Amino acid sequence: MKIVFDTSVLIAAFYKPAYGPSFSREVYDYVMEHETAYVSQEILNEFKKNCVLKLKLGSYDTARLISIVLEKAQILKLKDKQTLLPKNIPLRDLTDRHVLELAFAVKADVILSWDKDLLDLEHAGNIKIMTPRTFWDSLPRLG
Repeated sequence: MKIVFDTSVLIAAFYKPAYGPSFSREVYDYVMEHETAYVSQEILNEFKKNCVLKLKLGSYDTARLISIVLEKAQILKLKDKQTLLPKNIPLRDLTDRHVLELAFAVKADVILSWDKDLLDLEHAGNIKIMTPRTFWDSLPRLG
């Protein structure tokens, strides 16, 4: 399965909560081990910025997290002015466009996100947009 990580999921995967496990981290680990994960340069740039602003990390730790993501995720750089997003997708937040364009470029099955504007779409064409929790709950269980 081809899965695109939105920046919000990457941040949540590396955020250490005050108590309890990080559910996003468990989903991140599962996807990296069992599926094909994709990020774009734009997603990595947002991740880098938010590592400093939200996670309060320095440049060394931020670079280390980016290298961890790049160990198993595929990175795709979209060409400037490349338009892969169908016009009939009602995008509320234009800053999310690059996430959808990446998903269309790689023919993703799923976009994982915590972004409400993306989640409200539920799907873009044949691409499902879901939270890590919904994704986890949709996986078949071995029994």
